[in-house]
Parts: sequence; structure tokens; C-alpha cells
Amino acid sequence: VLIVPASARALRAEGLPQLRRVLAATDLSAFGNHAVRYAMALAQASGGELTLVYVSDAQAPDWDDEVSLAAQLRSLVPPRWPFAVATEVLFGDHPSAAIAAAAERLDADVICVASHGRRGLARAALGSVTEELMRRTQRPVLVVRPPEE
Repeated sequence: VLIVPASARALRAEGLPQLRRVLAATDLSAFGNHAVRYAMALAQASGGELTLVYVSDAQAPDWDDEVSLAAQLRSLVPPRWPFAVATEVLFGDHPSAAIAAAAERLDADVICVASHGRRGLARAALGSVTEELMRRTQRPVLVVRPPEE
């Protein structure tokens, strides 16, 4: 599902929107990493830039942890990937806010995330980073739901 807010600048621009700066957020689970593949496809199609982000809830960033997490993000991209890839480990208690802020700072054209698509009590109890992200950002959000197992 691609969600494009009515206020997105792509809707106000003339011509086709450019999706050259792609941001993919993952929690480094197999489920979360599924969105990275779609982000890579978008970046490849446009010959653009790909930024992979992980949000840590650590109160005090630990250098070794940050380096390890960045390496895990880099490992999601094939070694001979021909386009620019950046990785960022973000810190904060609210992943959706950290992702939205990174998208603004990086001037991302689209944000890719995975979502379980939970409903009812499961969604209320667990919250939804994806839903919060869609409310916080004015950038298009590609929501990827991996196949049911």
C-alpha cells in the first residue's frame, strides 16, 4: 500500500514525482527487512539514493552497539549494489517520530516500512509504528505486508 498525503509536495509539483531519495526503516527482523527489498527496488528504478535506518530505544548510545547495528543494516544490501547506500542508527523512545524526523532531514521522497496489519485489540495493545508514522509525516509511505506464513 502506498499512502500519499494530500499535502505531499509531489502532488503540488508539475510532471511525475521523483522517488530518488528512498528511506527504509527496519527493526532488523526478517519481517522488518522485507520492506528493505521494496526500497531497493524503488532506488534501483530511479538510480537514486537508499538510506536504511534502525531506531534504538537505548537511553545512552553505545558506540559498539551502533557500529554493530550499522553493519547489520549494510548486510541487507548485496555487496555489488551499484547505487548509493547510507545507514543510520537513530535513538529515541518513539520510532515513528525518529523515522519521520530522519525523512525530513534527509529530504526523502518516500519512506518504506513493513506492517503486520494488526486489527482490534492486538493493534490497540501493541500500537502501530506504521500508523503513527503516517500521521507524523507529509512524505509518501510505502507500507509492505509480507506474505502470511
